[in-house]
Amino acid sequence: MVGRKDQPSDTPPSLGAPSVTETLLRSEREARQRAERALSEAKVSERDLQTRLGHALLERDEARFAGSRLDGEKSVLTAALDTERTARMTAEKALQRALASNISAKAG
Repeated sequence: MVGRKDQPSDTPPSLGAPSVTETLLRSEREARQRAERALSEAKVSERDLQTRLGHALLERDEARFAGSRLDGEKSVLTAALDTERTARMTAEKALQRALASNISAKAG
């Protein structure tokens, strides 16, 4: 009988210590499983980041819209304020003329 000292010659090789090929196959399977898990986690992260980006873009667009709306409101309020100032100045001039006329009437 010719065989290894640690394995009897009548024992088939598959029942002894794992062969180099089996060890390499197991290592390859484990590496593949790790790679598949990492890929799955990366896909989840990508979806999460895409969702966050979408939300950020929506918030940006809403802020721009609100800013535009506020600019429009500011223009309307500025115009109303200008109108009020003009009316007040006109009223003050009319009051000054009336007071001057009243003073002239009392003096004369």
